[in-house]
Amino acid sequence: MKLYYKLKSKLGKEKVHSYIKNRARATLIHELLHLKYKSNEEKVRQLTRKYFDVFKRTAQNLEGNATLQKRHQSVKFHKSSCSVAKI
Repeated sequence: MKLYYKLKSKLGKEKVHSYIKNRARATLIHELLHLKYKSNEEKVRQLTRKYFDVFKRTAQNLEGNATLQKRHQSVKFHKSSCSVAKI
């Protein structure tokens, strides 16, 4: 817990929580790959990096799309409020 509070004060709560979530995801991917590749640690590590990179790209794309949707909805809202103001 000391490390958590130290990092939280340096980096901020959001970054520390993102780091913890990402490490948990990478660990889960790694352990799931061990089910198929039991004795090949190098293959598991290689595939973990590959699949985690795919996850990061997908998450960034989804996050970017959500931001665009929010902006689009904001523009719609402003247009409708302007048309109400004209009446």
